[in-house]
Amino acid sequence: MNARVPAMTEARPVQMPPLGLAAALLLWGMANQVWPYALVMALVLEGARWVPWRWHLSDRDFNRLADASGLGLLIVVLYVFDAHSFQGVYVILQWLPFVLFLLALGQRYSTRTSIRYAALFLSVRRAERKGTVSDGGEINFDLPYFVVCLASATGGDIERRWLFAGLAAVVIYLLWYNRPRRVGTGTWLSVAGLVLLLAYLNQIGMFAARRVIEPAVMDFFRERIMHYRDPFSAHTAMGHIGRLKQSDRIVLRVTDVDGEGVPVLLREATYRDFSKNIWMAGKTAFQEQIPDFEGTTWALESYPGENSRRVRVARSLIRDKGLLVVPPGTFQIEQLPVEQLERHPLGALKVNRGPGLINYVARYAPDQDFDLPPSPEDLVVPRDLGTLMNSMVEELGLQDAAPHQALRKIHEFFLTGFTYAVTLKRPGLVATPLHGFLLTTRTGHCEFFASATVMMLRAAGIPARYATGYAVHEYSPLEKSFVVRRRHAHSWALAYVNGRWIDFDTTPPQWRRLEAEAAAWWEDIYDVGAWLLFRFSRWRWRADEEEASENFLWLVIPLFVILVWRLSRTERVSRRRGSVRDTRLTREKSGDDSDFYAVLRVLEGQGLKRPAGEPVFHWLSELDRRDRFAGVDELVRDILPLHYRYRFDPRGIDPGERRALRERVRNWLARHPD
Repeated sequence: MNARVPAMTEARPVQMPPLGLAAALLLWGMANQVWPYALVMALVLEGARWVPWRWHLSDRDFNRLADASGLGLLIVVLYVFDAHSFQGVYVILQWLPFVLFLLALGQRYSTRTSIRYAALFLSVRRAERKGTVSDGGEINFDLPYFVVCLASATGGDIERRWLFAGLAAVVIYLLWYNRPRRVGTGTWLSVAGLVLLLAYLNQIGMFAARRVIEPAVMDFFRERIMHYRDPFSAHTAMGHIGRLKQSDRIVLRVTDVDGEGVPVLLREATYRDFSKNIWMAGKTAFQEQIPDFEGTTWALESYPGENSRRVRVARSLIRDKGLLVVPPGTFQIEQLPVEQLERHPLGALKVNRGPGLINYVARYAPDQDFDLPPSPEDLVVPRDLGTLMNSMVEELGLQDAAPHQALRKIHEFFLTGFTYAVTLKRPGLVATPLHGFLLTTRTGHCEFFASATVMMLRAAGIPARYATGYAVHEYSPLEKSFVVRRRHAHSWALAYVNGRWIDFDTTPPQWRRLEAEAAAWWEDIYDVGAWLLFRFSRWRWRADEEEASENFLWLVIPLFVILVWRLSRTERVSRRRGSVRDTRLTREKSGDDSDFYAVLRVLEGQGLKRPAGEPVFHWLSELDRRDRFAGVDELVRDILPLHYRYRFDPRGIDPGERRALRERVRNWLARHPD
């Protein structure tokens, strides 16, 4: 054999080195504490090198594998974002190797060495069906899966320096295997060392930036989108114009435990100070509560009375934290397996380090009040609202009215003269949004009614606070409990009358009907899916998170059994030259008479025998990489694809392509006699 200078005009595709995928999978497994599963996956994928047969998978089979992977990814995304909100990005990243494993497995054990883009992308598939694209191309899936494993490893909690070392080792191995032979070893190692140094410095900078940027981004979303979870401040939508976007997403499930009915309002937080459309809880801090010896029952107040009721509430926690939603008069929380429960003096209950789903029981006394007694702050009216509220008090005659009479007059005032709406119009030039609401538009949502009510009560000398939570009124026969959606979030006033705080809701009752009429047409379909997801989450979080995650992985076993059964019904093709093992299907033509075998016989006569079980494509690519003989690129590009189709495709090739295969082989042998 004569040495040659490579004559390829196109860059040679990157080849996956032996055990390259195994190294990437093990790094991902160790970074995410799933190394036993990663080890099994690595053995299965790399074992294809020694398995003497291949499945003949058609384009439709690969389409199904890709569709199954896409559906799995969608399920993971919906579940993770439902359980972890915006922080779920890293959780999704950790699951990607599991989701895409079927595609990598299908390519490794099929007669093909690549996957068509039409299988991976629906847009390419549609374009080919329409005829706008004749050949969408294909890609060897080993390298994308390799990159996915490395990217998923960065989402784990492995120490930063060890993660960098592992990534560097795996990537250097890949690059070394594909290094150009015209570059000296010393030069290549010097450049690789410089790149590693720059990458390490870049990593340090990225982690430093992440510590600053990531909390700021998360705080932005909490502030602008998820402010209802903040026990210290509630940013109202007063002053906004246009339609307020309401969500049908189910956030709570409320079940009557004793058969006494459920409260109409469930409270999440209470606020006292108002300034520039923002309600605040003040500077008081949370106080940690002490559970019983089992750690699941939390006594908030001592209540010896027997007139108590129970209600069960299920809700998800975001990043193991959240606020409890409870009825007024709650004095004990049961079946709450969290590490920490804190209570704000104004009543908000915050849990820390809890499971993704909590399903607790709130024991409450309907005729009791355990809230903080009123203080001078509960009578404060902001200066910019003072004149307006005094005029309202005078107009309604509240200055001399008894507390119950004042509440009745305020309720009638809003019920008869105001309209509930989530589509807000510009009120014109007004001092504050409450000025426009009370004097001009007389239309608004619950935040307007609750804020105006609190200010009017205070101006009348009645202590009042602003409460947020949810209204409970939609019963689900499917779940046999009440479901509470995000659009059921509500605000109302708390009034201190006759020595206790009472809920005082002045929002016109038609708000519930208007919200229900605005529901999406697919709400029923969503409800069924949400119920199934809730059932799964309830099963998952019965045990600790680590055990539940391992149990979840076992759900893959039935799917794997189905896949094996499906593949067992698919034709398997021997990798040994000249032999075909037919399991279910019979083929009209085996392709044993392919002219390409003449090339193989010539190469074997020159001492270049193909190792047993080595795919022809990989063998030729390795010979090309080592510059063993000329013309390999022509074999791989022009002859081998026709041979594969003639040998393995059930549809075979047409007579013209058969003649082309014969002529190309003859021409190649004539040009390369040595």
